[in-house]
Amino acid sequence: MLGGQLISRNLAARHDLATTQGARFYSGYGDETATMRREFLIFADTICGDQAQCAKAVAMACQTFNLFSQTFDKFLLQKFYSVELDSCDRQLCGPASRIIA
Repeated sequence: MLGGQLISRNLAARHDLATTQGARFYSGYGDETATMRREFLIFADTICGDQAQCAKAVAMACQTFNLFSQTFDKFLLQKFYSVELDSCDRQLCGPASRIIA
């Protein structure tokens, strides 16, 4: 994940989360992150001439970041605003939360 190492360091410093405890996703591939990023860029170059593939890649990237945003928003609602999510909302199928007084 682009920026994952920065996020990982902040999670460790501010929330005491480590690669082995709650923040594994953000650590990427550890020492192999730079290599994996270079390999991804080589792959990405192979689809640059194909407009349909580029459009699909952009759409999937947007969908991925939208899902991250929804997940983080829901976490913040639960943690800081006492929002309870029903089972449908837990599966990201639409707004179905209610605020607990």
